[in-house]
Amino acid sequence: MTHPHTALETLGLSPDPTTLERVLHLLGGPLNLPATQRHAPARLDARDLPTTRVSAWLRRQLPTTSTSLSVVWPASDVAATLPTDTLLGHLHLLWLPVLGDLLAVDADHHRLVTLSRQEIVTVSPLRGETPAGDGDPPGEERPG
Repeated sequence: MTHPHTALETLGLSPDPTTLERVLHLLGGPLNLPATQRHAPARLDARDLPTTRVSAWLRRQLPTTSTSLSVVWPASDVAATLPTDTLLGHLHLLWLPVLGDLLAVDADHHRLVTLSRQEIVTVSPLRGETPAGDGDPPGEERPG
């Protein structure tokens, strides 16, 4: 497995400790990933799907005006702010090869994206928020 630092360096980016602090503050502390994914209104079973299909699904879930995401690898306590297109275009480098779970927060649009090492991908509102913007209707999807 690749370490998040290495994946970020490959893309010419570096970790940002203030992003980690900001995301934990927005989430109200550490996240219970299984519970969050279980209750997410938009869910994708990504097992056996290429990351290009996962990226396309995520692009449909996020508002078209989403330009940056605060990304966290909880197992490593590493975070960075990335352009949305960078994350979606490089999931093959940034997600599963990098220690599994990845969280991404779109603070401007109050969205939380989770990508678990069990290959479940969800998009949900930040705590107490209702998602705004465009995107597919909620529910579990299994493209195929």
